[in-house]
Amino acid sequence: MKKQRKNNDFSKDKNSYILRLGSVILLNLIGIAVCIYFLYGLNLIKIISVEGNKEVPSQEIIDASELKARESMFKVFLSNQKIENRVKSELPQINQITLSVNKFNCVSIKVTEFDVVGYIQVKDRFRSVLTNGAVDPHLKSKVHQNRPIFDQFSTKKQIQQIAEIYQKITPSVKSNISEIKLTHSKVNPNQITINMNDGNLVIGDLTTIQKKIADYSFLIKGKEGKLIIDLEVGVFVKAAK
Repeated sequence: MKKQRKNNDFSKDKNSYILRLGSVILLNLIGIAVCIYFLYGLNLIKIISVEGNKEVPSQEIIDASELKARESMFKVFLSNQKIENRVKSELPQINQITLSVNKFNCVSIKVTEFDVVGYIQVKDRFRSVLTNGAVDPHLKSKVHQNRPIFDQFSTKKQIQQIAEIYQKITPSVKSNISEIKLTHSKVNPNQITINMNDGNLVIGDLTTIQKKIADYSFLIKGKEGKLIIDLEVGVFVKAAK
């Protein structure tokens, strides 16, 4: 009986010793890992890369994130959501953004963008109107040739409305539009005038233009010279003076 008790005590002491030894070894390994992490600069941002952007320059995205090389990686770990929100706030064209870490200290910023549906001209420069109806406040000197200018759309509601309508227009017709102007006459506050790339002029109503302009190619077929296509009330096609 005593011998069995001694064996049990010995077994307990042995297990306790192994547990303490394992704890010491684990703490030492953690200490070594921490030393290596700081000694080799793995705690500092080495590279910041941007993926998925088509129009917004990578440097603008990095600047908006306020991340810099040689800064502490803890800024990424502790402020991840804050950084993502800041970028989307400063750069309205950014739709989604995700921060990730590769190889200990390489930060990757992956983004998706809202497409540009048109532009608002400000003197000799332009602001992008996005698919969600938002206007990017950043001024640009270059624009896409197949995107129209939205003229006289001054309120947020008007801009959102024309952005939504334009996106639903038949692609073959949409690519022929160079400018959409809100001309809102006294008779019709929803009147718009559309300059086409082929030189024709379309007059319409915001509430019906999407449906009516779908027949544009049929309306001008076989006709020569510059035309005025009036779709505001009925459908009238006449030669431009």
